[in-house]
Amino acid sequence: MLRGSFKRGTCQYNGEGYTFRLIDEKYHRHATTIIKESHIDILVNETIYDDHALKELIVQEWFLEENEITREQNNMKRRVGYGKG
Repeated sequence: MLRGSFKRGTCQYNGEGYTFRLIDEKYHRHATTIIKESHIDILVNETIYDDHALKELIVQEWFLEENEITREQNNMKRRVGYGKG
């Protein structure tokens, strides 16, 4: 089961055998950021995956849909901006 909690001033996410957080809380407020492996800090890893593979899995399980929406919105803004001038 995937879930998140707020501990010691940071949002921590829990999955099956792992816990992680974003490296900076500011990413929770950024509307145009696409979350990547480099944005993730693994706190607990009790899975069969090494940290790099787990980060890839986390991006796919937790952030794929949100990243796609953000990517589309970013691209739409750029296309509209190119028509100006």
